[in-house]
Amino acid sequence: MVMDEPARFARIFGIPPDLVPFLPELLGDLWSLGLPPDMVAALLRPFHLPGEKTRVLDLGCGKGAAAVCLAGDSGFRVTGVDLFPPFIEEARMRAKEKGVGRLCRFIEEDILEYVKRPRRFDVAILISTGGVFGGLAESVTALRGQVVPEGLMVVGEGYRKEGALPSSLLENCCGREEAYARLTSRGDAILAEKTVAEDRTAAQYRDYILALERGTNRICLHHPELEPLLREHLTAQERMCGVLKSSFVPALWLIRKKPAV
Repeated sequence: MVMDEPARFARIFGIPPDLVPFLPELLGDLWSLGLPPDMVAALLRPFHLPGEKTRVLDLGCGKGAAAVCLAGDSGFRVTGVDLFPPFIEEARMRAKEKGVGRLCRFIEEDILEYVKRPRRFDVAILISTGGVFGGLAESVTALRGQVVPEGLMVVGEGYRKEGALPSSLLENCCGREEAYARLTSRGDAILAEKTVAEDRTAAQYRDYILALERGTNRICLHHPELEPLLREHLTAQERMCGVLKSSFVPALWLIRKKPAV
């Protein structure tokens, strides 16, 4: 790792820098680290994209859950890019286990650097990456340079519920109308939106905390000196999930890049 990478991973994953080396074990029980990957497949399915002829880019692919799901569901050729080596290793392993190894390619690279070179994917995906590029408008700008003219872009984040009480934990989160304005600031068109049902969201938050607790217990067995830090992180994540459950709507948007004039 480059010297500043632990600090960056800490910000993206919302953990203390001292816990970054333990991320693989801490999140060991979780494959999908963001919005449900089957929702991405469902968002694209109505467009009947042509199987292996469709080239998909998954930026910040994590452990490859969305990439493997798309390859298995629709036969797409998917390139996943992530900076965290253990996640890339697991993504490759999962793709082989699911029988889609030939359709998936995983690259260990900083997505901020990767997008500096224009590419011609049919679809580009950015889901739950901790605001690496900034806000929604900046995320779309990054994706636009990776797709063909009139290519498709999938952005997975969300918006603040109407009437939600202010919270410092959601200070950078906007309402739905403002989210739409930011997503279309370059003249692109939103083709579809999918939100996660409240019961499914609640179940995901519960499963996440339980998985985090199991990971915490495993690490504490061998590193008791980290227990105060780990328990503090677990409490902070429980608090965050509570705020998200009451004030946040997780959403996926499918966007078509504006044709060049």
